[in-house]
Amino acid sequence: MIIDAHCHLADEGAKAQTLDDLLRQMDAFKVDCSVVCPSEREIALRNREGNRRLAALVRSHRDRLIGMAVANPWHGDEALTIMREAEELGLFGLKVHPPLQGMQLSDELLDPLVEFASGRGWPVYCHTGTPICSEPLQLVELARRHPETSVIMGHMGWSDFAGDVIHAARLSPNIYLETSHATGSFVHAAVGQLGSARFLFGSDSPASTLDAELFKFSTVPLTAEDRANLLGRTAVGLFPVPKGKGF
Repeated sequence: MIIDAHCHLADEGAKAQTLDDLLRQMDAFKVDCSVVCPSEREIALRNREGNRRLAALVRSHRDRLIGMAVANPWHGDEALTIMREAEELGLFGLKVHPPLQGMQLSDELLDPLVEFASGRGWPVYCHTGTPICSEPLQLVELARRHPETSVIMGHMGWSDFAGDVIHAARLSPNIYLETSHATGSFVHAAVGQLGSARFLFGSDSPASTLDAELFKFSTVPLTAEDRANLLGRTAVGLFPVPKGKGF
């Protein structure tokens, strides 16, 4: 099976993608389940609106989609209220995007939201790769403050921080690495040093594409076990994959 651990359902902005567009791509490339998040505006500002819109789309295709919640930590206590509402809507996981939300990954401002997610067994997906606020070693600070939380390094530090990625993952064993935008050779090298059980396939569509992100795994010599972990097994351990889909 194949699980896309990170993509977007958005009706505006650079990452606009409709539900029909996503489902067609999933069918074309035999993707069983996708983890989706809101639009950039909803991640930054309209958190409640974005969570409600996303939850409605997920409910219409529970067998194919898992939705991640967003709440800007600058909202303070209101951010926790937004997260509780998102939980009631059926969303699962927290999406953090420092360039859009206006903080650094290492900022303690994030702690209440991460604690909320951790208390519910949710993973925390963190965008990385943007200076000066989304760096892998900043993620280490966050992950080490919350060692019981599964923290996902989005895009594997793409592209300015490739040299920090493996070191960061070694410092924090609760960090998982999501592969969108990273080259096949870099993923292969990182798997060789860290083991494939900490890696998740993600497309970040429509910023990238399912075909391009899947193709890169055919360009490097991965074992059958490594391929299974990358393409779905690791994600099954982090997300509530719909019944009937699993290993």
